[in-house]
Amino acid sequence: MGALRPVKRVGIVGALLLTLLIPAGILAYQWRDMPHLGIWHDDAVYWISAKSLSTGGAYRLLNLAGAPPQTKYPPLYPLLLSAVWRVNPQFPGNAPLLMALQWSMLPVLVVLLWLWFRRTGFGPPIAFALTAVVTLCPMTTMFVTAPLTEAPFLIAVLTVMLLIGDETTLTGRRALAAGVCAAAAVLIRTNGIVLALSIPLGCIWWGRSPELRRGSTRHIGAMVLFLAPVLTAFAAWELWCARVRVPARSDILSYYTDYLGFYRHTFSLAGFPHRLWINSDGLLTSVTRLILWSTTDAAAYRQLCWAVSIFIFAGWVKLFRRGHRVPVLFAALFSLLLLIWNFPPDQRFVYPLLPFAAAGLAIQILKLMAKVRAEWRSLRTSNRIAAAIMTGAVATFLVTVTVLDAVAYRDTLPSWFASQRTRSADMRATCAWIARNTPSQAVVAAYDDPLLYLYTGRRSTSVAIMPALVYEGNDTALAAYVRDNVRQWTSGNVEYVLTTQYDFSREFQDVARRAELSQLKTQWAPLSVGDGATVWTRRPVTIATGF
Repeated sequence: MGALRPVKRVGIVGALLLTLLIPAGILAYQWRDMPHLGIWHDDAVYWISAKSLSTGGAYRLLNLAGAPPQTKYPPLYPLLLSAVWRVNPQFPGNAPLLMALQWSMLPVLVVLLWLWFRRTGFGPPIAFALTAVVTLCPMTTMFVTAPLTEAPFLIAVLTVMLLIGDETTLTGRRALAAGVCAAAAVLIRTNGIVLALSIPLGCIWWGRSPELRRGSTRHIGAMVLFLAPVLTAFAAWELWCARVRVPARSDILSYYTDYLGFYRHTFSLAGFPHRLWINSDGLLTSVTRLILWSTTDAAAYRQLCWAVSIFIFAGWVKLFRRGHRVPVLFAALFSLLLLIWNFPPDQRFVYPLLPFAAAGLAIQILKLMAKVRAEWRSLRTSNRIAAAIMTGAVATFLVTVTVLDAVAYRDTLPSWFASQRTRSADMRATCAWIARNTPSQAVVAAYDDPLLYLYTGRRSTSVAIMPALVYEGNDTALAAYVRDNVRQWTSGNVEYVLTTQYDFSREFQDVARRAELSQLKTQWAPLSVGDGATVWTRRPVTIATGF
């Protein structure tokens, strides 16, 4: 029986981990036709890029006029998605297969989370609890039910962390394997390049013991093996982009084709301090929001998120001091990148930090509970009262996390998916009308231009909301910018414009939508109107109602 105990333990752990897959699995099955496709915008762009790879091998933005090369998002993830297009090239009929492929990443992620939390030093009960926190996070479910890079990127990062393991005993073979996985991370998301800095910094740290300093040559050799595939992959991607990238003649083309170019175009030294402040607020709020999940934006909730995030960052310091340098350095450098980036970091941007945030929080809670036990053993009544208060606070926090997740799976997520089905039905009806009544080569301006292409095959353009306008919060400047874009459509090759009640919803900018409509009314005529959507043309025509 003793020989069977390890097998039994593996079986019990496996069964428990399988239970964590159930909530996301139920939602993935119920919404396997993916009515929410396109709500993130990037998900539809990845899906279109995958279609491009499946039809001749070219890597292009098929949704844009001229179909320029895709030089914004690296090709590894779209290459994976292209397998679905090859099996079933008919959209939306291939959506269930896409859902199955994306959800299949969740079991892999769960196993890696369990292994990493155990490797970090947490006992089985705590490791399972932390795995549950990450797996049952509502954002995890969203990211494994839509074609987005968050899940595969985190899988690659955790694999790197596990291969690096105890960096003081890193072998060349493990370093090379970790480098290949890090290269995969870079070819999924270019900000994975922070691994090329965090891993060497963690493994060749200035404050090593004399025993480790004697092995510095071996560590340097291991780092060379690690960096070789990472830097090769990054350089190959950047060189290819530089060779094929089309000149950015407009803001929307710059947004679609050039990460760094768009950043330079939108950067302002004078506005950088304000950007840094807004991004700091976004980071401190979003890190905790992933754990203490809520859709509210109340001031009290944001202040609580700030406090918990600072509590988490203090846990990172303790993890670092315990020798877990690589994950802490990765989390810190990734956070720094988010602070200087040109979009406020929301839950999606900070999602790769979730396992590390959960670990930092657990370290802090365990330390606090150790202090509670010490205070409780004291004979002083005041110490015991303080211990009881701290215990109550921790218990309240843990119960709140559990309740909020339960509410999300019972109410929030099903309601959100249902609303997306309504939105999808409206979009399909509108697109069906466009497919029937416009030339196949027509260029149509639309907010959801990737979805327009998927449902109609029409090439498109859109409005890229400039980050400076978001940070400044200047409604007058925003409206003027949108109106100028509409005037460019009038003088350019745009033949039709599609507006819907959902336009600019990702930016929460009603001002932009009103500005677009007001400018269109001066130079364009409504061609067809129905159910919150309007198709506009530059030629005056008789209005047709209903799609």
